[in-house]
Formats: sequence, C-alpha cells, structure tokens
Amino acid sequence: MEATAAVYTGEERTIADRVNNYLAATKGSIAGIARETNYSRPTISRYLSGKYDSDTTDLERKLAEFLRDHGEELDASDSGEAPRKFLKKRTDIFESRDMKKVIGVCSAAQEDIGLGIVVAKSGFGKTYALKYYAKMPRVAYVECDDTMSSRDLVEAIERALGI
Repeated sequence: MEATAAVYTGEERTIADRVNNYLAATKGSIAGIARETNYSRPTISRYLSGKYDSDTTDLERKLAEFLRDHGEELDASDSGEAPRKFLKKRTDIFESRDMKKVIGVCSAAQEDIGLGIVVAKSGFGKTYALKYYAKMPRVAYVECDDTMSSRDLVEAIERALGI
C-alpha cells in the first residue's frame, strides 16, 4: 500500500472546519450543536462532512453564531492574540493511490490542454481529490448536477473564474 503526505498551506478555513475543530477539542457532539442551532442532527452531520446539498447560508450563519457563543475566535489572526487550542489547523493530507491517480489525470489534462474523465465507485475519494486539486493555481472547481442546463453550467464556470 502506497501512501504519502502532502502539506496543505492554505489559509482559508470554512465554518465546517471550525466546527469540526471545536467538536474535536471540546469532545462535543453534533446532536448538541443541532439542539442549539435548531437544525436536525443529520443536517449538521451532512454539512460537516461536505455532503449537504442545499443552500448553506442560514446554516453557516447559525453555526458561526454557535461558535461565537462558545468562545471561538473566528478571526483570531485579526485580534493579535494567539489562536486557541481548538483552532489548530490541519496540516497533513493523506494522499492515497486513488487520489494520486485523480490528480494525475487532472494535471495531464491541464498540461496537454485536454479533457480528463474520472470514474470510480462511490466513496473512492473523487470529489475530495478534485477539491484538493482545485486549491492549486490556475484551477477552477465547479460542481454540477443533473438539473443544470447548459446556461447554468456556463454561469457556474464564469463565477468560478471570476467573470
């Protein structure tokens, strides 16, 4: 079994990352957060795992309020204070053989100015690898679904490119 680690140096942290760090540091539960935010436990769980399909605006607002109410500094870098223990960033990414293959297809497609197709069973890490690759320079990540028209796809690509 091959395995290597890649260092992630990005500074952006999502609300989901912050909530997951909070849960890990405080040994809290998703059910507890669900009670306080008036969302269901499965909704919170799906959001934290990146599988929530609906609009996240209200949910993220409620989670941000939850974190503020429980003492997390959302902008610790601006306050001049050292971040709290549960704000520690994740620095390692497990790079599996499958992830290497997905990133290889993407890199080859980008270098050759071509297209690449990634096909695998559910749970093999396709989306995770693509989101990781999307953090690299000159890469735009667009999620599509079967309800999107060609116009919706073009608009999503334009948004991702900042047009």
